[in-house]
Amino acid sequence: MQDSSRTFKTSLRSWNGSVDVFFDDTDTTGQGALVVGSEVALSFQVEGDESGDHLLSGNALVTGRTINSSFDGMVEASLTLQGTGELSETTVT
Repeated sequence: MQDSSRTFKTSLRSWNGSVDVFFDDTDTTGQGALVVGSEVALSFQVEGDESGDHLLSGNALVTGRTINSSFDGMVEASLTLQGTGELSETTVT
């Protein structure tokens, strides 16, 4: 009788994400640098900035950017990102 169950092995990993922000067109070195095709270094402090809080960091390509506004709201930007290399999970020191 043959084994009929599949087995899997770890291979190449990837990561991606999206970010929504209040858009600031005067921020030329921050948000202004987040154009489609650019590679950016990211660091997300998902709990806070105190020692021991969870930290994600890595490099990503900006694959999409939309800027939206409403009549009575803030201007917002939505970015889509494709990770390039490892996404590091550490803690704030």
